Amino acid sequence: MHVPTTIRTAALLRDQYRPGFVEPFDMVIFTIEQDGIDGLGITVWVHTAYPPDRTEAIGRSFLVGRLTEMTVTAAQNAMTAAEVDDLWQTLDPATRKGRPT
Repeated sequence: MHVPTTIRTAALLRDQYRPGFVEPFDMVIFTIEQDGIDGLGITVWVHTAYPPDRTEAIGRSFLVGRLTEMTVTAAQNAMTAAEVDDLWQTLDPATRKGRPT
């Protein structure tokens, strides 16, 4: 199933304190919007040594890595789309009959 997804830069905050580090970092906050899912925000930290005009692009690169790791983790023990559909066919949502207990 394909659901349109939008990723926007919600904020780019320069020279922020990052817990556990002495030097400042730039904080890039992304919002991920997708039908059927409440808004999701992900913060990534970009070292201030990177060129300031590339902070958002570097942050997106870090975001790709994070989302990839999340995808792999979420897929563990997940049902396939066919398995979900097969289960759905055994249910009667209007009456909740057949609902597993």
